[in-house]
Amino acid sequence: DGNFSDRILRVDLPEQGDVTIAGLSFVSGSAPGIAGGGGLLVRQDSNESFDGTLMISGNRFVNNDAYRGGGLEIRILDGQPPMSVQVLTNHFLINQATSAFGGAAHIEIFTPVQSRGELIAPPRVILAHNTIVDNTAPANGPGGVRFVGDMDEVFIASNNFWGNSTSDLALNLVLDPFVVLRNNNIEQLGSSVVVPDVDVDNISVQPVYEDCGAFCFDRTPVTASPLIDAGLAPGFFEPWSLPASDVIGRRRQLGEAVDIGAYEGTPDILFRDRFEGVEIPLGSSS
Repeated sequence: DGNFSDRILRVDLPEQGDVTIAGLSFVSGSAPGIAGGGGLLVRQDSNESFDGTLMISGNRFVNNDAYRGGGLEIRILDGQPPMSVQVLTNHFLINQATSAFGGAAHIEIFTPVQSRGELIAPPRVILAHNTIVDNTAPANGPGGVRFVGDMDEVFIASNNFWGNSTSDLALNLVLDPFVVLRNNNIEQLGSSVVVPDVDVDNISVQPVYEDCGAFCFDRTPVTASPLIDAGLAPGFFEPWSLPASDVIGRRRQLGEAVDIGAYEGTPDILFRDRFEGVEIPLGSSS
């Protein structure tokens, strides 16, 4: 808990090696001046490049503020192939940016000038299975997540975007990126520099959540919610991992498919045979 006195955590990336930040809560952090990442700032050290895998998984970002990326800022200005960034199963709630650079998160990645357009293994950025709700930014920026830079592959899948000011996403990318937008719940996509190459199975439905008490921040979809079993688990063409549990420790997949968002809800199951795995949906005559 930063008590709005300072940013909670800054991580300077090493030149070699992988970095994982998981299972933490970042609450009421505040970045000074025009800095980014009120809850968490992950940056490349000024004297280093980065060519590893950055994993940000199973965290909560609640009520943080900054100039850019109220909850989270990832800023890599010298990313070297085969660098990848994965933001998986996190919850972003009521974070604020004072600029147009993403109320929930700002992800900025560039590769060296000499390698742009010549990458053998391009930087890959994945935003999947997150709940990103009720974050704010000024009228000309997304309250949700802003991508900027020359990342070459972007996968945005199974995220629950809702209640964010102005728009949920901004894709301000250069080069000719390959962008996949799949199985998300999106209230308002907003304007982007690039158009997704793949845009399928996205929905736009007002989410309804389980009542967990007055001071509870959980956003678990109710039984029979359209978010249940509507997500996209990773496979051969979905190059990311799926954590074994959701953001509050429930088994990640309880029904026929993974749910949209960082929370796994309870599907409409009347009976489950634990020996044979047989499931009888509610309302069945069997």
